[in-house]
Formats: sequence, C-alpha cells, structure tokens
Amino acid sequence: MGRKLVAVVALLVVVGVGVAWLIPDSAFRKVQKAILARSSVTCRVTRGSDRSVRVMILDNGRSRLEWPNGNYTIADASKSRKLFVNPKERKARLEEYGSPNLYEHEVLRDLQNVHSVRALPPEELDGREVLGFFVPHVDDYIVTVWVEADTKLPVRIEAKYWGKGDNGRVTIIDDFVFDQELDAQLFTLEPPAGYKIRSQSLTVQPLPSDPQLRDPVVTPLAGIGPVKFGMSSAEVEKLLGEPDNEDLKVPGAAYISYHSRGILIIVDTALGVQEIRCNTHRDATRGRSFGGKTNRGISLGDSKDDVVHAYGQPSWTNSSGTYMEYQKLGTGFSFYNDRLTSMWFLDSPMDPRFTSKR
Repeated sequence: MGRKLVAVVALLVVVGVGVAWLIPDSAFRKVQKAILARSSVTCRVTRGSDRSVRVMILDNGRSRLEWPNGNYTIADASKSRKLFVNPKERKARLEEYGSPNLYEHEVLRDLQNVHSVRALPPEELDGREVLGFFVPHVDDYIVTVWVEADTKLPVRIEAKYWGKGDNGRVTIIDDFVFDQELDAQLFTLEPPAGYKIRSQSLTVQPLPSDPQLRDPVVTPLAGIGPVKFGMSSAEVEKLLGEPDNEDLKVPGAAYISYHSRGILIIVDTALGVQEIRCNTHRDATRGRSFGGKTNRGISLGDSKDDVVHAYGQPSWTNSSGTYMEYQKLGTGFSFYNDRLTSMWFLDSPMDPRFTSKR
C-alpha cells in the first residue's frame, strides 16, 4: 500500500543533504547548500494518477499539506503537534506529532545505505538548462533530481518506489517555489472557529464491551468482525466506533487506527477498505495487542507451526524465516522468536511478482 506522503516529501525535497554528506566532494553538495540556504519551499506532489497535493515547508519546523478534497494538515515540530482540518464537515483534529523539523530530515537515518549519486547529462526543461542526478536507492525509492544549472535548486524530482505493493508508480515533485513569503496564519494550530474539535493523544482508549468489537475475527479476503473489504471510512467507523486515530498517508487514502485494539485499517477513498493489519503491543502508552483470531483460530503469540497447521505451507517465506505469505489469501504473518507478532490482510490475492520484495 502507500507510504506516508510527508515522509516522501521530507525525503525528496531535501534528499541532497543526506546524500551530499556521503559524497562531500560531489557536485551534489552545491544542491545541498542551495536548499539549506532557503527559508521556505512550496511544491506540488503528484503520485501516479492521483490528484496533486500542495506542500509548504518552513525552516522553523512548520509545514502544511493541502489535499485535493479541500482537507489540509498543519504540523509544527517545535510543539510536537499536528492539526488535521476537514472544512466540508467542519471538523478538526489535533494530535501529537513526534517528527522533527522537515528541514532536519527525519529520513537521514534511512540514507546511510546510499553510496553513489550519478550525474546525468544536462538537459533543457521548460526552457531552462537543468542538471540531473540519479540516486539509485533512497528509502525504497529510485530518485532522479533535476536542478537549475545556475541556482542548483530543484525544479523536478522523480521517485519510483521499488518496494512491493505500489506497482511501480512514480511520484513527481515539481512546481517549486523557494523563499516565498507565506502567511503565518497558514501554519496556525488554532482550529477554525465553530469547528467540532477532537484532540487526540496516543494513550490507550477503553475497550468495547462487545467481544465482537473488542476481539474480532479476521477472515482473509472477507474482512474483520462486521467490517468487510470495500466498505467506506464512514461505514468502518459506524461499525467499529470512533477510531483512536485517523490519518491521511497518501492522497485518496485514510489510515484508521484502533490502536487500543491493535487494529489498523487502510481505506481507499474510491475502493473502500483495502488492507487490515493486526499488531502486537509494542508500547504500553500507544496501544494493546490484537486480541482476536483469524477464522482458523490463529492469534498473536502462536508459533509458525501453528500457522502452517492452520493454513498449510506458505507461498513464500523470507530467508530469516520471520515472515510468511499466503498469496492466494492475500495474507502475511510476521514472527519474532518464532512467535506471531503481526498479521496483515489484503482485499484480494497478491500479485506473485512482488513477493520477493516484501
């Protein structure tokens, strides 16, 4: 499924910084310096055939994402807060936000495996001479960066996700504007007047009394408890209750989290529920382990032998034996010390071409 748009933007808009540290004498260092000298950047992000998202980033840790449907998100790293606003429904949600300043690149830790940047022949783009750089691997992306020959600032970035499940869609970042003076009100965490406000921490919420909602049964290719694949976000919330958290990860999709029950549901705006994840408890302040079972009686904590006994031999297992897939069921199981720690379920059988990249 999709990846966090903010992470993509943080990575790609300023990818030169991390790479240049690894290649201090390369021409890419000039790109690094040019970007870091800017006080703001706005750009357009288009992922595959999705409608574009407008992004604004300041060097003081504030950012704003404007979605095609009119929704927008404001993040302020200095205050560890994020505000999501839905103008059509006049709703706003204030959340904890632990990511650092986007100009400080939360993904620098993911750039440590980047070993080379290849310069490309100069080209003309929209009447401007541009220099190109090819970055083979950046946090699961293959990236091409085009910069103005004179300013060394990006004019277009193309990123192809090579990991499993995204079908090779290309993300384009363009329409860059640097050092534009942006109204401070665009970045305020104060919700609009008259909006219904929901403030969220990531603390554990009370469990439902109904066992079918508290510990639901998951059936591959069907759904979880009363929720079926293909249902809308509104239908999910009507059946499971108000979620602990809901966030937009990519345009046109919502990640609905019931971390108090160890459940994450990914909903596509057009296609409905596409993926269900059942996770173990890893942080006492952020959730509980999934307490339900699959329709064949598998629950978190079971062994690999238990899973094989219930579902047969997997269609694919990674080299370390910590992950097993059942392609025809659109299902995967992850293990630690031979104990099941998480399960995920897709709305349809998996394309076997992507299995080895999971």
